[in-house]
Amino acid sequence: ELKKTFPNFNFRVELQNPMFARLTAPGVGLSVEQAYYAIHRQEIDAVRNETIAKKTAERLSASIQAGQQRPQENGMSSQASSGITFDYRAMSKEQREAFKKDLKARLARGEKVFPQG
Repeated sequence: ELKKTFPNFNFRVELQNPMFARLTAPGVGLSVEQAYYAIHRQEIDAVRNETIAKKTAERLSASIQAGQQRPQENGMSSQASSGITFDYRAMSKEQREAFKKDLKARLARGEKVFPQG
């Protein structure tokens, strides 16, 4: 069962270690897995920490690469904004009246209206 987690585990080799033999002796109350962890804890922790560091580095690298592929956010582009300007004089009489009506309604609602151009 322990070989599923630790493929290099060899019960016969571990029994040659007097500490392992004592920990797994009848009446001690430790399982083979607990004894193995107790004896090899530093090695297991080192491998686990190395694996965590490697995965963290991979995630960080992937995150950085993904960030480079993101679209430009508003205001971050080096391109100028739209060149469209508002020309009140070019509007028809009906368009000017609709514009005035919309402007008055916005001001009545308390919206801030800024000139463009």
